Formats: sequence, structure tokens, C-alpha cells
Amino acid sequence: MSQDLCLDADLKANFAIACSRINHCTGLDFGGIEKLKDSWISEFQNTTEENRRHELIFSLLTTRKAKEYWHQVQPSDEWSRNDSVYRDQLSLEIARDFYAKQTDDEAAAKYHIPYFFKMLRKFV
Repeated sequence: MSQDLCLDADLKANFAIACSRINHCTGLDFGGIEKLKDSWISEFQNTTEENRRHELIFSLLTTRKAKEYWHQVQPSDEWSRNDSVYRDQLSLEIARDFYAKQTDDEAAAKYHIPYFFKMLRKFV
């Protein structure tokens, strides 16, 4: 997603608005989409703090349309059913294999969609 920032027509058209929504995220260069992309990648690759990574991820999800990437997830050629059924099954697998195995109550909560929107709201 970060590599494709420069290709996003909506972001180009609304760059100032997008920047105002994520300007709390320190270390990012808002001097243009290319500079934003490069600074985001650099910040993400160079941080070891989990909270900082979450902040950067939320800032990226604030500026990019994640659903376009989700629809690129395709089953193998052996899959005989509809692609949307495949994505539904994948979602269930993610829930079972990732969310259900969280042992820390706080960690388990923060990986659920309502938590994502609650946290996202803090940055908007």
C-alpha cells in the first residue's frame, strides 16, 4: 500500500486534506506524495516500537483504500467456487488462527475491527 501512494488519484486530488488528517504523525514529510511515501516507508522500516508502527499503519489506512487490496486476493486455479466465498473463508481463517489465539486480553481486543475504528478515530 505504501509503495502505491503516488498512484492514488484520490490522494493526489485531496492531498492537503489527507495530510491534515495525519499531520499528528511525526516524522512524515508532507512536502508531496513522493516525499510522504518515502518518509512513511523509512519511518516504518526504522522503528521497533509497536505503538509507533500502529500509528504509522493507521496513518496509511487513513490515506489509502484498503478494500482495493482486499479484492486483489484471489484463490488458486483449483478453487471452484466464487472468489468472494474464498475471501470470506480467508477472513474466517484469520479470525480463527490469529484473533482467537491472542492470550493477552488487551492484545486480543486491539486486533478486532471495532478497536481499529476506535483507534482510527483518535487520529482523524
